[in-house]
Amino acid sequence: MVPALTRDAVKVIYASSLGTGGLNKLRYSNQFKQDFLEMVSKAPWKEVRAAMLEAMPQIELLKPRHMDWAYLNYLESEVLRLTMEKLQALGVGFLPLHDALIVPVESMIVAKETFSQTFYEQLGVWPLIKTSGT
Repeated sequence: MVPALTRDAVKVIYASSLGTGGLNKLRYSNQFKQDFLEMVSKAPWKEVRAAMLEAMPQIELLKPRHMDWAYLNYLESEVLRLTMEKLQALGVGFLPLHDALIVPVESMIVAKETFSQTFYEQLGVWPLIKTSGT
C-alpha cells in the first residue's frame, strides 16, 4: 500500500518525468530522495510508480527527452509572456505575479481562456487553472 503522496511529492515526481520524458523505471529520482526521504523509506519505487501511472496515465504518453529545471522555467515564462502579449492586444490590463496574472474581474474569463490556449499551443497539453474573483 502506497502512503498518501503530498502535492509537493507529486510535483517533484511529475516535473522529473517531464524533464526526462517518463517516469524513472527502477528508482526514485535523486531530487525526490533528497526531499522526501521518509516516503522513500516507507514505499518501494515500484509501488509509487504504479500509483502515479494509475492516477496520471498521461505520463506514459511522454516521449524520451531531457528537460532540466531551467528549460521548464523558460517554457513557463514563455507561456506567461505570450499570454501577456495577447491580453495587451485585446486591451486587457494585467499584473504578472510569478506564474500567474492579476486581471480585472470582468476580464477573468478571457484571461483564463487566453492563458489556457497559449499553454496548449506551447506545450501541447491543457493546463489546470485556478481562478479567484471577488
